[in-house]
Amino acid sequence: MSLNGGEIHDTSARAKPPAPVIHWSLLFILLCVQFALFHRHATREIVWAYPRHCDQAVYLDQAYTTHFKMVHEGPWAGLAYGSGFRQAVPSPNGALLHLQAALLFFIGGPSRMTALSLLFGYFAAFEAMFFATLYGITRRWSIAWIGASLLLAARTTFQDTGGIMDFRPDLPAMCVFGIFICCVMRSKVFLRPGWSALAGIAAAYTMAFRFLALAYFIPIFALTLILLLVCWGRTRRRGECTVMWKLRLRNLFIAGLLGSIFIAPVLIHHKASIANYYLRLHAAGQERYERAAMFHVTGLGASLKYYPQSLYLHHLGAMFLALCAALLAIGALIPISRRFAAVANAVDRRLAIAFSLIAMLVPLTVLTWDVDKNPSVGDIMVPPVLWLVLLLARFPSSASGGFTSRRWRIGYPAVAMACGIGVQVFSYLQHSELSRHRKQTASILAMYDAIGASSAKHGWSDPVVTDDAFSDYQFAPVIDVMVYERHGRLIHAHEALANVLLARSPDQMLSAIKGSDFVVLSEPRQAHDVQDPFERSTQAMHAELMPYCRSHLDTLYVFSGTGRDVTVFVRKGESLRSDTTR
Repeated sequence: MSLNGGEIHDTSARAKPPAPVIHWSLLFILLCVQFALFHRHATREIVWAYPRHCDQAVYLDQAYTTHFKMVHEGPWAGLAYGSGFRQAVPSPNGALLHLQAALLFFIGGPSRMTALSLLFGYFAAFEAMFFATLYGITRRWSIAWIGASLLLAARTTFQDTGGIMDFRPDLPAMCVFGIFICCVMRSKVFLRPGWSALAGIAAAYTMAFRFLALAYFIPIFALTLILLLVCWGRTRRRGECTVMWKLRLRNLFIAGLLGSIFIAPVLIHHKASIANYYLRLHAAGQERYERAAMFHVTGLGASLKYYPQSLYLHHLGAMFLALCAALLAIGALIPISRRFAAVANAVDRRLAIAFSLIAMLVPLTVLTWDVDKNPSVGDIMVPPVLWLVLLLARFPSSASGGFTSRRWRIGYPAVAMACGIGVQVFSYLQHSELSRHRKQTASILAMYDAIGASSAKHGWSDPVVTDDAFSDYQFAPVIDVMVYERHGRLIHAHEALANVLLARSPDQMLSAIKGSDFVVLSEPRQAHDVQDPFERSTQAMHAELMPYCRSHLDTLYVFSGTGRDVTVFVRKGESLRSDTTR
């Protein structure tokens, strides 16, 4: 509305929408497109098959069990059970993933699609927070879109293990860790009390989601404290005002205190499970060396280069590095008089770079120290890498004028966003491993149907299973997940033999078979294809185990799984059918 000559004129129809509305609307549309691609890929390639890579089956089983108990015993009783109360064992890896999925099932229904949508929600939250933070500290939409394009171009979302289609806490933990760093940047590296407090809460939330993050945050806060003390001391020696550094130290203490208050009860409740999993399995014992041998990480040199290589191959990718190289090169070619570090307007650039280095190097050091290497956990270094690139880049200011400024503000963000969206579209259009071998996958799904039907016929709610190999489909929690997803029955299969990578003796094998309801024996592979000592020991006994099972058990199902015959046996006299799919 405007007042002209005493008359009121309506100018709203001609007025352009404000820039924030346009940019936030575009971001919302982008997220909707991403979700459409995600949903289509998950439906076509993932949720119809069994969950791969073992670990996600454990989390899915926990989520389905929690939801089942919430429905049949009441919401609070179900949540208490999922949280490790009511005679349940607390989760050793994190306290939130399966609980949040169980709650989300009330909206989307208990399904793999609903569970995976939770992961997409965390990625979308990080993307929006990263975008808002970049604009908030620079007041420049071009830099916000450049940051979003770098995030979209990163490969970490599409890894088979730990990606957005793998229901485990690694990707959400990376996203929440990224939100923590965004809060630190919005606080001007602990200069603003409000954002500093939010950073402490985000740190506690990350640790509650992924207990491994505790090993990251203690050194990060300690090294940041040392960094601020050093800066404070140098400022005092120069005779300058130290108020700013005192405020940062106070806010860092507040953030650490808030984080400790929120996470302490969770860690105390889960301390036994955490100690058993991380200290017994990862910090001690022989199995960690066997796992390292499986990934061919047996020497100091291989250990030191494993996660830098994984960061490039699994989490960043060629397109991400190409965009970063172009970003840094453009800034280097701009004349000195036209250089402008936009991020430096809002944060102390050198201090922010130092904090980002700490946030990247601490996880790298912790993960490298661990003997048991895993490519899925390296994604925690992606958020600090994003910030390092943007902090090291030089951006032309709107005052530089001319060709450089216009092409920069419009051209590079548009090209970068096109590349980032291209990575998303290309990745979501790819076929999964199970989809490429649909016939074999269907045979494996029929195995779960047979086991579920046999368990239902005889009233087994916790059948004991003996497997002779470690594989995606020979894993007891996968049986639980598939029986629940395909038939709505909740069972808890227990693995009698394949629960450690170490070799088993003939007596242990026979004892496990005698006490099992189901036995799954695979045709032996070539010796050079077997990497773990457990399968080597079972294959050495295959010639004795197969005749024993045929004489003492009934054959339930026979199929060809991943190129070799697999036979499923059931207790004598309890077979439903014997089918062969070749």
